[in-house]
Amino acid sequence: MYKNKLLKRIFAVLLSAAITVPVISCSCISASATINLYDSWYVSDVKTESSCLPYYVQRAFDEAMQNYNGFPLTPIAYYGIQVVAGYNYDLICQEQTGNGNISLKKVIVYDPNPIGSNVQKPARISYIENFDLEDYEYNNSYTLPEYPVCGGTEIPSDISGCGLPDNVQKVYDKFFELYDGWGCMPVAFLGEKHTDKGTDYAVLGKTYAVVPNPDKFVDVVMFHENDNGEVYIKSTYSLLGEKGRYVTELENDSNLSTDIIRIGNTLNVYGYAQGGDGNYTYAVLYKKKSDKKWTVKQNYSTNDIIAVKPAKATDYDVCVKVKDGTGKIVKRFFEIHVNEKLKNTSDISETVIRKGNTVTVKGSATGGIGAYEYAVLYKKASESEWTVRQGYKENNEILVRPYTNTNYDICIKVRDIEGTVSKKYFSVTVR
Repeated sequence: MYKNKLLKRIFAVLLSAAITVPVISCSCISASATINLYDSWYVSDVKTESSCLPYYVQRAFDEAMQNYNGFPLTPIAYYGIQVVAGYNYDLICQEQTGNGNISLKKVIVYDPNPIGSNVQKPARISYIENFDLEDYEYNNSYTLPEYPVCGGTEIPSDISGCGLPDNVQKVYDKFFELYDGWGCMPVAFLGEKHTDKGTDYAVLGKTYAVVPNPDKFVDVVMFHENDNGEVYIKSTYSLLGEKGRYVTELENDSNLSTDIIRIGNTLNVYGYAQGGDGNYTYAVLYKKKSDKKWTVKQNYSTNDIIAVKPAKATDYDVCVKVKDGTGKIVKRFFEIHVNEKLKNTSDISETVIRKGNTVTVKGSATGGIGAYEYAVLYKKASESEWTVRQGYKENNEILVRPYTNTNYDICIKVRDIEGTVSKKYFSVTVR
């Protein structure tokens, strides 16, 4: 893992040297920058029309920046305070380099002036370090606070930040609808990463267990939304000290694209898990319901979309196994039905009629995927152009009345819910 992480860091450095993040003018709520680095974290360019910080922190920050010689810093969150000979304020800031590249920094602003004192000494930047989101995405754990923060730094009562963009807020709200037992007040949007399986989001939040008088922590919370709109947590990490780790039970929430298919078609198994220790792998097995022996379609792999193509028209059992990083396995079972190919079993009432009489077409079918619709066309046998008597409808009893003493062709089409069509032809003589 360390090797992969190192390679990703090198890749990110090479990209940062070649790609410039465009500056976007927006309000205090961050908006997504137009840069899109596949499988790499990127951050939004935040422009603040009003302060994201309490007034006394903003004053100290503005004062400190007057004597700061580094690249411009824009604060997006205030999350910690330490009482010293004055105060240390912990901030998350965006740094924009001369070529427009944006990165995150942890910044401590030292304000030597106690609140309410008449002493006016200049505030300064006392500490700054890189805040690399890759450092926070690998613990893959869902944690709850158990111990207070250490080091004398506390969460300020007026913790504040720039909030979340609307699109991230929607995903965030969906995520917290799924979890009971803990809460998280969002402070700032840190960044996102697009992968071939969806999007990862990183949020700075104040987390707490939903119990009386809970300890509170400031965490980097990472969660994922896949392409189906499903959301799950990836990791949390406390910025202000150690806390106990609580891992939820591993849940297997895998699903199927359908539970009924036509022979020759495939269905997709979508592997999906929550809780546990992360690092999920998926295995898929299936068998005829009448058999005892399972066929392994996929052994444990990180691939979470598995295509299954049963060979017989019958009922099958499907087993999806999820294994986390500790080796714990949870199974989930499904039943599927495989139909025969669509067969048109329609018929007509008569093959010889008198002029002016009618022929009753009775549509019917077997196999395919139900919800059949019927269309009826007819023509003189000597002609090539068909007349549509009925377009596709559920009505399966259609009257046809030829008006000429001659031979006619009748075509009955059956279409199933998948759009598969089966045709059947009849000849009718009119005397």
